[in-house]
Amino acid sequence: MYISRRWLSVLLVLILLLIGLPLKALSASDTPIVLSVAVRDYMIDTFTPELFADFESANPGVKVKIVRSGQEAYYLPAAFGVENYLKSAAKYAASADVVYTTDYELTPQITHAGYFFDLTPFTQVDRSSNVDDFMPAAFRAFQWDAGVWAMPVSVDVNLLVYDAAAFDKADVPHPDAKWTINDFSDAVTRLTQKDSDGKVVRPGMMLYGKDVSTFLYALGGNKLYDDSVQPMLPKFATPSNIALLDTLFKLYQSGAISDNPSDDSKKVPLHFQNVYNLADQPGVDQIPTSGALLPGGKALLNVYGFAVSRGTQYADKAYALVKFLTNSARASYNFFNGRPARKSLIDIKLTDTPFVPFKFAPETQAIIDQAFANPISPSDVLFGDYVSRALDKMQSDKIDAQTGFAG
Repeated sequence: MYISRRWLSVLLVLILLLIGLPLKALSASDTPIVLSVAVRDYMIDTFTPELFADFESANPGVKVKIVRSGQEAYYLPAAFGVENYLKSAAKYAASADVVYTTDYELTPQITHAGYFFDLTPFTQVDRSSNVDDFMPAAFRAFQWDAGVWAMPVSVDVNLLVYDAAAFDKADVPHPDAKWTINDFSDAVTRLTQKDSDGKVVRPGMMLYGKDVSTFLYALGGNKLYDDSVQPMLPKFATPSNIALLDTLFKLYQSGAISDNPSDDSKKVPLHFQNVYNLADQPGVDQIPTSGALLPGGKALLNVYGFAVSRGTQYADKAYALVKFLTNSARASYNFFNGRPARKSLIDIKLTDTPFVPFKFAPETQAIIDQAFANPISPSDVLFGDYVSRALDKMQSDKIDAQTGFAG
């Protein structure tokens, strides 16, 4: 009888859990285990030795070492150079046993290369992982090819941020969940300001990089990949995606949409931004803004989590540490003032967190709550950086969307 490698792994973990024997015990050694955790520099005030005290107490002989990730955690998307992308990702994956990651950094290209452990064998047999406690869209963010490649710790959202006064002055209806591509195109065109010579002096919208793929998904509901096969394969050039991208490209060409930030870009009336841009920030010169959901009544969920490096010698302990972090209210607080990925942690208030919670107007908070209730999971917009590359090629090579997707 044939037994797949995945089920052999599940069986091994199950046996070890049942007999209470840690994986590392298979090699007789009394050497203390040091688990390294790579986090961003700005997170150091949160990820202190005190944070891991309970974990170390529950795991005698295990010590946690915090590693500053520095610039190693940041690298260009695969669409703009897959060789350098994989080289950088491999270096970061090798920097610690457990690494902090985000939905735009941990991708199928990286897991196909084998840099991280599939945590499915652990999550399937470890009832204490309580995966049902995660926001469904958050837990799904790191799932593809029937694998679980990281566990989420915190989330925030991107939605439409707009200048209501500018919309009213241009007599343009405010963003609406029922917007079609034609409504959207008409709005940003009418919001665009031109001088007496017809030159665009202020675009109607700023839209950058892979965020374009979120609009394709919100407007058309089509993914950019085929997940009926494993490993999954990109699938860009569907009729719907081609039509939508051609329309967006025309808006870029006309100047109605721009991806070129400038000192004046804050005055552009429509953006797709993180929710913190809607916060009241005392002492900061802000243009009054309002929030709205994307077409379809959705927002994009940004997910932050922890993955286990393939380079670790202690996969079982590394997984246990990842699970511990997802259950930590302190670890769940992030710079962007989001929410814990676990539903059970949302109402826990910390008074000594280094991140001061933002304050939102009641009507804005209502929009934010709707955004968290009905998000687009990052796993729905995988390979989004290739949309940005297609747009670049369409402009530089004077080609259509179908050719741009194929390039």
